[in-house]
Amino acid sequence: MMGKLLLFLILIFSSTLLFANNATNYAGNVVENTSTGTVAWSNPNLAAGPINATYAVSGNLDNTISRYLYATNYGFNIPINSTIDGVIVSVTRKVNNAGNLSRDNNLRLITNGVINTTDRATTTPYTVADVTEAHGTSTDNWGVTLTPQIVNSARFGVAYSAYKISAGGPVNISVNAILINIYYTEITGRRRVVSRFLE
Repeated sequence: MMGKLLLFLILIFSSTLLFANNATNYAGNVVENTSTGTVAWSNPNLAAGPINATYAVSGNLDNTISRYLYATNYGFNIPINSTIDGVIVSVTRKVNNAGNLSRDNNLRLITNGVINTTDRATTTPYTVADVTEAHGTSTDNWGVTLTPQIVNSARFGVAYSAYKISAGGPVNISVNAILINIYYTEITGRRRVVSRFLE
């Protein structure tokens, strides 16, 4: 009687999958920080949350810089197996007299509660109507190391200050909202098992 030899073969296939995503949140908390500028903000907390009818206001004289609006508690929940690709910060702001030029002074990320040195402020003049200006790109990490743990922390955020040039008289600079958009790539592993009998 001729016997049959059966072999059982198991093949395991592993693959790494990459998924590009982004997450957008408004600041949950905004306070004044005095580490730059001299001009105080009235009701800095009103710059927290989505765009609405309330504002944090800085009354700037000629050639003055506001203190920081220190915006944190963004409530991100980026998967821990992700790579942070870039950050865009969008500030919604206006001024009561566009002829008396005002613009950004500083715009910097906050990581672990610390204001970083890389600056993404622009020289775009402010207008009397609300304008939301984006700073950074989907591939810009603002010169700092970013991980899901860092951006998910309540101590992650952005510091913003404004500048009034030395002409034209005083103005009120108003900030409505500060939005952060995190671009990230989620890395996942998938395993597939295939079994076969071989004669």
